[in-house]
Amino acid sequence: MKSQYPEVVDQQAFIQKVIKIEEERFQVTLSSGLNLLDNIIAAAIILSSKFKPDERVTWNRSSSILITF
Repeated sequence: MKSQYPEVVDQQAFIQKVIKIEEERFQVTLSSGLNLLDNIIAAAIILSSKFKPDERVTWNRSSSILITF
């Protein structure tokens, strides 16, 4: 790889730093998304317990609201 892509070898430290930063950002994004999902699921469970057994609660992602039908 050295002979084919010498710039990669020359920039190895920089590339590793960028990859580490991106991994950390992804972890933050993933954690935030999972927390949001947990809250949505908890709210759906609470709300669904207030409806009759034949009614369902779903989450409409585009409008971020809970809908029963």
